Amino acid sequence: MFHLAGNQLIGGIPSSLAGLQHLESLHLSHNNFEGCILSGLKANVESFFSQAAGAHDLNIVNRGNDKLPECGPETDRQALVTLHGQTQPDGLFGHGWDTTDCAEEYHAPWDMERDMSAWSGVTVGDNGRVVKLELACRNLHENIPAEIGMLTQLTHLDLSGNELGGAIPPQLDMLINLTHLNLSGNVLRGDIKDQNGDHERGIYWGNLDKLEYLDLSSNKRCDNRLFSVGCRHGLTGSVPNAFGSFLNLEYLNLSYNELEGRTAWGI
Repeated sequence: MFHLAGNQLIGGIPSSLAGLQHLESLHLSHNNFEGCILSGLKANVESFFSQAAGAHDLNIVNRGNDKLPECGPETDRQALVTLHGQTQPDGLFGHGWDTTDCAEEYHAPWDMERDMSAWSGVTVGDNGRVVKLELACRNLHENIPAEIGMLTQLTHLDLSGNELGGAIPPQLDMLINLTHLNLSGNVLRGDIKDQNGDHERGIYWGNLDKLEYLDLSSNKRCDNRLFSVGCRHGLTGSVPNAFGSFLNLEYLNLSYNELEGRTAWGI
């Protein structure tokens, strides 16, 4: 039995739970989990109890009776619709998502009536889940929404060359299959720190240990970059120690931010 109900647990449900082959009972209710239930976890618990006496027991209902959905194509589409809606430019002269000067080719706007596999920049795998989201140079504004963490099958995420601001959402650490992450060339700011104990948590970078390519560069905007004049935005804090433990990492770029302190051991 695994019983952690009635606490203040946050973040995504650990994928490692799906590997507990002898799990008999799982209680994670009345916490503050985010995202969706990994299909492998649900299948494991239900499969076990289909061979045993009695009903299976998978209880994941948050405080306020907010039941988490199972991760799948529908939750992926929901996350993309939210991303599309919340990253549109504001103002009278905003033209919505568009292909900007840094793009290598034209990208058609999303037709929200069509299947998400037809949306430019979206690659869907054989199981209907989104595996690549490549939206570089598309005039995305505002903040990256928390719902990005529901795209749990993503291997490639590229949001570079846009006008995305605010902090990197902590829900990004739910994307445990990422091998390629590029958030460069935006106006992101805030502490890049590892996860801490408060509710304004940072990212638990250790979850993203499959990364081969990581680019968080050029989020500091300067009127004169050569002399660092008129600079604003940029990621702050020290380089997370987890970066030094990414055994598959081949490319790392953190330039043109406001990072300080010692570099992570192992980089």
